[in-house]
Amino acid sequence: MDEVWKRERRRQEAEQWRKNRMRLNWPIHKLIAVKALNEFKDAARQDRQAYVVANGQKRHAGELGCDFVGREEIGLEVPGSTVSKTIERGPRGANKIQSNYERGARLVIQYNEWRGIIQAWCFLPWIGAGAQPRADHDKDILLFYTYNPDDLTRDRVIKLVKQTLTIQRVVSCAVHASWWDVRKFRWWKYVDDRNRKGIGGRNFNLLTVWRTTIISAALAGIAALESLISLFS
Repeated sequence: MDEVWKRERRRQEAEQWRKNRMRLNWPIHKLIAVKALNEFKDAARQDRQAYVVANGQKRHAGELGCDFVGREEIGLEVPGSTVSKTIERGPRGANKIQSNYERGARLVIQYNEWRGIIQAWCFLPWIGAGAQPRADHDKDILLFYTYNPDDLTRDRVIKLVKQTLTIQRVVSCAVHASWWDVRKFRWWKYVDDRNRKGIGGRNFNLLTVWRTTIISAALAGIAALESLISLFS
């Protein structure tokens, strides 16, 4: 049993080393990501487009609110827009105007110290009366995750911004998306690694839906190749 414990201890030490490395390197890569997001925001501002960048700064002493311990987020929010208005006419000219507002898609890059992981989600646009969200406003797509902080590069952030803008065009009711944008959106939903319902409905990460599809296609190709070989042999 001593050997069993020694192997387990080495695994635990390696895991703790990885989490410590993530904790030390996250601030560096966070700055890289925030800088890239701010560059995009400034470029859009020149055309009077008000994108919002969240840099994950903690609250000042005495400021009310909630801070998460061991978790930090940065992100980009696409500007929202009014998609419809209704006027309810009352007696004596008392009119009530109600606007339906669509909040834009949100890119959220989150670091979790306890798990030692960086994840990036895109929260889909939602519509509500005034500022009230609809029931399914919390739907999101997991675009990226990594256990290595070096994977969060400037190029990765640029790709995440492009994906968020594509999702905004597809999901928003105020924009007509292209055929290619719709196909990309469906693919990202399909390969979302949280689609873990496998054989028998069990949850495991070995064979996700899209991985099963790829394996099935590969096996079908091998079978077809074997058939051709046997036909000409």
